[in-house]
Amino acid sequence: MDFLCRCLDIWLLGRNTVAPEILDQIRDMEIRMADLVDLAIPANAQAAAEALGLKVHRSVTSGARVRQIPREEAEIALECLRDWGISARILEDAPGGPRP
Repeated sequence: MDFLCRCLDIWLLGRNTVAPEILDQIRDMEIRMADLVDLAIPANAQAAAEALGLKVHRSVTSGARVRQIPREEAEIALECLRDWGISARILEDAPGGPRP
């Protein structure tokens, strides 16, 4: 998570689109369960996602995914992956319902 926060700081240098309270929520880990999403990535992008500090789960049926991460973190990871030429997407409703 520390690496992702540093990545967030670097990413935000040129952008003023994220409100400071969202940044504080990410750093303080004040996240509601409703704000957790899955991030679907191509199987060949696992190393790139892990370089961002994300834990990738692989499945034959659902492919490679980063499961149950905060929406803000997923959006940042999505932008970083797109900068590297990797197509990924945020899944609003994870199959199987909410996890504990």
